[in-house]
Amino acid sequence: MNIAVITGASAGIGRELVYAVDKDAEYDEIWVIARRKERLEELRGKCRNPIRPIALDLSDLSSIDAYQALLEQEQPEIRMLVNAAGCGVFGPFAEADRKKLISSAQLNSLALTGMCHASLPYMHSGSNIINMGSNSAWQPVPFQAVYGASKSYVLSLSRALGRELRPQGIHVMCVCPGWIKTEFQQVAHHDEFIRYVDKWYGPDEVAAQAMKDADAFYQRLSRRMERRYLVDASQTEKERQRLEARNQEIDGMFLSLYTDKAKGILTEQRFVKLTAALEQEQESNQKRLHDLAMMQSRADTQESEVRTFIKEIRRYATIEELDEAVLNRLISKILIGEVKKVDGQKVQEVRIVYNFVGEIPEIAA
Repeated sequence: MNIAVITGASAGIGRELVYAVDKDAEYDEIWVIARRKERLEELRGKCRNPIRPIALDLSDLSSIDAYQALLEQEQPEIRMLVNAAGCGVFGPFAEADRKKLISSAQLNSLALTGMCHASLPYMHSGSNIINMGSNSAWQPVPFQAVYGASKSYVLSLSRALGRELRPQGIHVMCVCPGWIKTEFQQVAHHDEFIRYVDKWYGPDEVAAQAMKDADAFYQRLSRRMERRYLVDASQTEKERQRLEARNQEIDGMFLSLYTDKAKGILTEQRFVKLTAALEQEQESNQKRLHDLAMMQSRADTQESEVRTFIKEIRRYATIEELDEAVLNRLISKILIGEVKKVDGQKVQEVRIVYNFVGEIPEIAA
């Protein structure tokens, strides 16, 4: 069972990330985690992938044990983990409620750590982890000291995990946006401490950019491959419908011509001439319809091969050494041209023919 797991899914950036992840790919289930189960239930009718609401308060670290127990029971493959749960306390550190400060640090840092650790045994090559950081991670931030420090932790952890997990093909990204209009800000902020903010981002903007950044290379590759290899199915379908409609129209014209001939309105010579022209047009249309069907069949096969190739590229994107097994999986042959002299320089053309799709000019452009 392929799943995505998203924490903080009941509101704000977490909720928008549910929509973005749902739109991005097909999953057997999307597990959405937050305290308010009724808010999670609302997502069922708004997503195309099946939603599993899981009511957990991640500020209580025993919730990680409950999450791990569910993983052990279901044995899923986690293709995407999004840690979006978070909270903050704004104001002078010395005057803040100690319990709220500690709860904030636990949710932002320790719960995220636990979610990553519990999820990793169920992640494989091609899986993604997206951790929600903040631009507060980049420097100490007065009046949100614990929040900023916890996000620095998230950024540092994400960078370290990204390096550790790269050989396994697991991609880790930390999203560090500016100020976002969410319920979090309504709960946490004090106007006297954030007067300097000159721009607020919508949670949908941040979610869309996060997904784009997480999959930037593959989206660029997909678009390039689609432009090069895939038939415009809509244009093919329009032509097919037009030709079939015309053939039906010709059948009606044949009937009218036979009727006119029977009534003596048309001479035999005129009838033969008109029907011959219509028969020739209909035969040409039938030939074109056959060609379109063959084109579509080849396009379907080619599309499958393109998708398979992109999947293979995603699988091996983070390898550090190109061994023989990977080389044979991705590449059909490498063609080495003759050495030539161009402007006094020795030049030798190298052409790579990939499995599934053949040559791909300027794939990285």
